[in-house]
Amino acid sequence: MLRFVLGPSGAGKSTLLRQEIIDRSIAAPTDDFLIIVPDQFTMQTQMDMVKAHPDGAIMNIDILSFSRLTHRIFDTVGQPPFADRILDDTGKSLILRKIALRHAKELPLLGANMRKAGFIDEVKSVISEFMQYGISADGIDALRAVCGSRKILAQKLSELQFLYQKFLEEIKGSYMTTEERLDLLCDALPKSPLVRDAVIVFDGFTGFTPIQYRVIRQLLSLAREVIFTFTTDKDCACEEQDLFYLSYKTMSDLRNIAQEAGVKEAPVSILNSRPVPRLKDAWMLSHLERSLFGRRDAAVQAPEAMKKGTADETQIHIFTAENPQEEVREVFLRIYDLVRKEGCAYRDIAVVAGTLNSYADTIERVAAQFEIPVFIDRTSTLHLNPFTAYLKAALRIMISGFQAEHVLQFLRTGFADMSDEEIDLLETYMRATGVRYRKGFEEAFVRQLDAAHPDAAFLERMNGLRERFLQHIAPLVALKSSKEHAASSFTQALREMILFTNAEEKLFAYAASFAEAGDYVREKEYEHILEKTLALFDQIESISGDEKMTFREFYELLCTGMGEFVTGTIPLSVDRVVAGDMERTRLKEVKHLFFLGVDDTAIPKEVSGSGL
Repeated sequence: MLRFVLGPSGAGKSTLLRQEIIDRSIAAPTDDFLIIVPDQFTMQTQMDMVKAHPDGAIMNIDILSFSRLTHRIFDTVGQPPFADRILDDTGKSLILRKIALRHAKELPLLGANMRKAGFIDEVKSVISEFMQYGISADGIDALRAVCGSRKILAQKLSELQFLYQKFLEEIKGSYMTTEERLDLLCDALPKSPLVRDAVIVFDGFTGFTPIQYRVIRQLLSLAREVIFTFTTDKDCACEEQDLFYLSYKTMSDLRNIAQEAGVKEAPVSILNSRPVPRLKDAWMLSHLERSLFGRRDAAVQAPEAMKKGTADETQIHIFTAENPQEEVREVFLRIYDLVRKEGCAYRDIAVVAGTLNSYADTIERVAAQFEIPVFIDRTSTLHLNPFTAYLKAALRIMISGFQAEHVLQFLRTGFADMSDEEIDLLETYMRATGVRYRKGFEEAFVRQLDAAHPDAAFLERMNGLRERFLQHIAPLVALKSSKEHAASSFTQALREMILFTNAEEKLFAYAASFAEAGDYVREKEYEHILEKTLALFDQIESISGDEKMTFREFYELLCTGMGEFVTGTIPLSVDRVVAGDMERTRLKEVKHLFFLGVDDTAIPKEVSGSGL
């Protein structure tokens, strides 16, 4: 049976269904109940369900996402072939880079841009979308057919089709993508007892991809009841520009699928009480919620005390500032007053920015000045970490023929076992005597800084530093830079460098120092960077291990993989202010929300000009 629960945001759809599932699970302890939510909601939903359950535990209720559902089903029916060789974003990027290098002549348009930063990511995203939406390589012909006179677009599609076909050929029989797992899930669902006659709830979704629709079709056929929640205040057709059009379209698609599968639909539940429970004590916000985007379906009346001027119930405040620094300072002044004077907890307060990258550093600095604990909800890229810089600089030394600037970059990463004083001395000697190129470093230094006053001890010290530098890059020097080598030869050389410099011990020492200073974000970064790097080497060896390439080609391959290095953090304490953005951050039970950077470039967000 198919069932919909509808209502505006804050109407209590999730609360109602969670309580219903708890009651039904208690009444039928042998039945299975599944709640499927987006990946980022699983932990929060589990916590909410445990809190709401009278027993403080959920024995026959599973909180899953599509990815976790896949794992659970495969655990019960057996893993498909290559289940242990899932191709993540890094693997996809490496394969696409490999294909682009191998077939540069067949890619006159896209191939010229493959070395540009971020371009591989764009190609990877397009191919991932092809797979998510069930578009085969041959299916791109239909897209090319409608290009008409747009020859550049037709050429781009042709080259994307070529890349897509080669990508599929490369992974066939060796790897599985996350998109393919859902296809295999469709075949495995009928064999699993977990979903047969179960009650399944989909909560927190606005739409589904074609592959996800195929999974849902199977679930509708197997489960006793499948329930969906959608944010909309009506169950009727609407125009494409309507605020809730996406919800209506998704409901229409699900009804068509259910009809094809012979599944009946239960009466629709619409929670449309006004004001919505979440805003029952905030009439201004309730009015804004009903009137946003020009909707004038009903007016929300102000409380009598407010009309008579006997109550100060202002719930929306607007202020302007000359610059972002003043804006953030004003926000934290008000947060300070809320906590110190009104007794609010930090966890009751959140800060959202239209463009978090523009505000994150300022928020961090001002919060420290006010001694307010703040968690900035963002992911950090790791490709600029000193450890990755150490490896990349070593490769650049070989590519450039030991140019001085690359040698000094390598030495200043902190992993070359030289003090700042020693590096400064060596730099002074290099620049004064004109040391350059590989021969200049492999031969002993003989020139004096001052020929009139030779200093044998100083020259001996410089040669000692030269030899220490060469010891660090010896594994790469052993590979002749004028020849091509297997990718595995490069990764093995880098592994030897990592062992020689005792990188693991140094990274943990850095992590400990950051933890002592209270910088837990950088602590986690330094704890995980070696693990991520070695995993990248494993992927390179698996995907391109025997393939011959030059130093430059391997360097570009390594940079592509390291460009996928990201780290996310979780709050270290419960009582803290959360700062995030509109797209990534999920807020729960916030009483005071501050919105930074509300201007016409961020709200609505300016459409990016990037892309293929």
